[in-house]
Amino acid sequence: MASMTNKDKKLLISFLGVVFLVASFFFIYQPFHEKTNTIRQENIQKQEELDRLKGLEEKRDYFVSETERMKSESEQYQAQFPIEIREEDGILLARDMEKKMDISITDVQLGTKEFVYASDGTLPVEEEEDQKTLAEQNGQATQDRINEIEGNVEEDSSSTAVQQYTKDALALYRTQDRIQFSITYKGLKDMIQYMNRLSKRTIVNSVNLNYDSSTGQLTGDATLDLFTLEGVDGTYEEPNAGQIKQGTKNIFGTIENNKKSKKNEK
Repeated sequence: MASMTNKDKKLLISFLGVVFLVASFFFIYQPFHEKTNTIRQENIQKQEELDRLKGLEEKRDYFVSETERMKSESEQYQAQFPIEIREEDGILLARDMEKKMDISITDVQLGTKEFVYASDGTLPVEEEEDQKTLAEQNGQATQDRINEIEGNVEEDSSSTAVQQYTKDALALYRTQDRIQFSITYKGLKDMIQYMNRLSKRTIVNSVNLNYDSSTGQLTGDATLDLFTLEGVDGTYEEPNAGQIKQGTKNIFGTIENNKKSKKNEK
């Protein structure tokens, strides 16, 4: 093997030097540079988060006081809603209205509880049948009859829509009672004010009135919304029906009084 000349040795050393520099750049410098940039970005993000936390710490007392204030307001608002409405509540509401204002109620129609809204965003779901057009409903009825004749009866897999909301959610319901009445104009204003002052959340949803020229009063009907709130702590408070006389010693007392009066006349 021929010996290398000095010129060849220099060229080889130069080539190896270039290879070393290239390898150092790709395998040492570039990974280190990328890691440095990554660490720099992480430090920037951590510094921003630290600054945000410091800002929150400086406002800690404000946030604590505001949280307590909003919690108190929420509890006061929730206290306006009973956890349950029963039929006797609607009946006694009508009775109290007659006692406290110039109104004569001739009929009371008690409603049923309806779901309105839940704090987790649940909304009322309409029945699928109600969402169909009349033509679609008639077409479905015809098809069901054909299937029945041909023996192709399919099991109904549909079920009544039930409101589902999370366990800790607050659910708002309403019961719509309808009353028919006659009332003066002043009594009508008193009725609206009376509803606004009730401790239990109640509103006048709608009013339909006509003027009765023979009596000078307003006659018509009104729909009352009685709201309840489920998901809060509490128990049902029975309404105060007042003192009611229960029974008598002699159910024929009136007849005896009549007999005594006749004897006295003789």
